Amino acid sequence: MSGVPAGSMGTGEVGHKFARLDTLRDAGFPVPEFFCVPAAEFDRALDGLSGALPPRPAVPAAQWCGFAASALAAAVPDGPLAARLLAGFDELAGADGTVAVRACVVPNPDGPDGSAGAAEDSAEDPFAGLSDSFLYVRRDGLLEAVARCWASAFKPEAVHYREFRGIDPAAARVAVGVQRMVPGTRSFVAFTRDPRDGAHRHVIAAAHGIGEGVVQEKADVDHFFVDPETGRVDAEVVAKHRMVGPPRDGEDGPRTVPVPGDLRTAPVLTGERAREIAGLAARVERLFGCPQDIEGTITPDGAVHLVQARPLAAPPDQEGAPRVHWGNHNITESFPGVSGALTYSQARAFYQLAFTDLYRRMGVPARRLRARGHRLARMVGLLDGRVYYRLDDWQELHGQLPVFDLIRAGWEEGMGITGEARADRRWPRARVAAALPALAWRAA
Repeated sequence: MSGVPAGSMGTGEVGHKFARLDTLRDAGFPVPEFFCVPAAEFDRALDGLSGALPPRPAVPAAQWCGFAASALAAAVPDGPLAARLLAGFDELAGADGTVAVRACVVPNPDGPDGSAGAAEDSAEDPFAGLSDSFLYVRRDGLLEAVARCWASAFKPEAVHYREFRGIDPAAARVAVGVQRMVPGTRSFVAFTRDPRDGAHRHVIAAAHGIGEGVVQEKADVDHFFVDPETGRVDAEVVAKHRMVGPPRDGEDGPRTVPVPGDLRTAPVLTGERAREIAGLAARVERLFGCPQDIEGTITPDGAVHLVQARPLAAPPDQEGAPRVHWGNHNITESFPGVSGALTYSQARAFYQLAFTDLYRRMGVPARRLRARGHRLARMVGLLDGRVYYRLDDWQELHGQLPVFDLIRAGWEEGMGITGEARADRRWPRARVAAALPALAWRAA
């Protein structure tokens, strides 16, 4: 049977994403209604294309996946399956409503090379963002969206990720979830541990509009840090100019729009709302027994709707160990999306050379720079295709300059450095004042 509640099938058919949402609904959490297209339908669609695809051993795996993606995108459901999906749509949203259609890679019990345990949103390997989602899907676009979700099993990013993880890239299976679209006006992602260092604090990223703006970095985001013991909320509020909202009449998919003027400088969440979301995330953690990463949206009536939950892929909290601080404030504009090895290697060399020259011009002795050469060589890092600043090295390198103490607080705020990661003033005020004439002479 197709178009079924997730609870009627196991994780091997609907995936961790939808099985977990069904568990949340059963436990009373505010999850919008949905149904699933099980992976068995994906298997049938792929089997039906066997005559149109080259034999697996005849071509490289990545090339075979490209053929499969193109063929699956055109394998739009028809017949009884299409009828059941459209009936399910009508029940969820009504003939004139919209839904969210999301793919989920499911475990392959017969897959080689460890693919049996590889599945999206699992505790072992989250695969976050490697399958496709389509929002504001109308009834006449549902069947095509399901086919495109199937095809996303073999999109280049997913293929490269599986190869990197030592998993057969052609062994993927996909379930599809169809969920009632919630007209959220504010959205959030919340973590029950700090994803930067694993510390026991709740971190919430929130933006106006729908959650696509937060997870795809298409909206300007406020951050809230909630102490689980005291309930204290620390907020980092930015000027918000972009948000993601619904399509115009006659168009498909979400679009980026300006934030209304009266909302641009105010926090997206109040302190009380941030504590409410942190409490919701903590309840999800207790239900599943491990740290969680949840996504949700808030409708105009103030109701919170939970649309996703997954185990948090965060480093362990190492009490007393030296902390490495990574951040991407102000760098995503230069390196949007995924960066390859060539881009990263050039960026790393650029930062090393440019800042070595800057520090020399600012009066830092060459001998001191040679002693800190290891820090200059790692001012940026690459993690899962994203470029980040290594902020503890930036603090140490900039801290060689006495005048840096004059702007340290503003610089750290602009780079997203908060709490214990902030560095203390390291130069006496008299030393800073004495350095100003030499700095002015060099700048002239």
